[in-house]
Amino acid sequence: HDGEAVDLVPRLLDGRLDLLLIESWANRPMFVPAGITLRTLVGEDVWVALSTRHPLSGRETVDVTELSGTAWTSCPPGTEPHEALVQALRARGVEPDVRYVLAEHITQLALVEKNLAAALIPAMSRGLAPSGVCFARLRPALRREIKAAWCTNAETPPVRACVAALEGVPRE
Repeated sequence: HDGEAVDLVPRLLDGRLDLLLIESWANRPMFVPAGITLRTLVGEDVWVALSTRHPLSGRETVDVTELSGTAWTSCPPGTEPHEALVQALRARGVEPDVRYVLAEHITQLALVEKNLAAALIPAMSRGLAPSGVCFARLRPALRREIKAAWCTNAETPPVRACVAALEGVPRE
């Protein structure tokens, strides 16, 4: 099932799902209820995606405060990426202007290319960017982790095998 952790964790807890892949952002770690085991599979940097026409394009690093007044595209409110964006900006005194709410990065990057918004894009999604998008590191830096999550009391052989297989996936 595809979806956001906020919606899927209850299905894990009541036994309708056996295993989740969830994301947790360093500046806003995901709340995990008691009884769930987590295993980090991937840790990666998060970049700000800007149109090549944006005034800050071409910079290696952009301070969050320099993005004041910038329109944003992000995942829906309540999701980990959205809340991490809001928290990262507000922690530096910048009120987020999230104008476009989309669940996936390809469409977010299309809006960035058209210079309609900026987006926070994890490293593994950078390769999806069209040619009119550039990336800069954020100051302060942001990171996210992809984790496997399962109910501790329901760690079955299939769950263990799946987690072991995911841990063995080559990473770039």
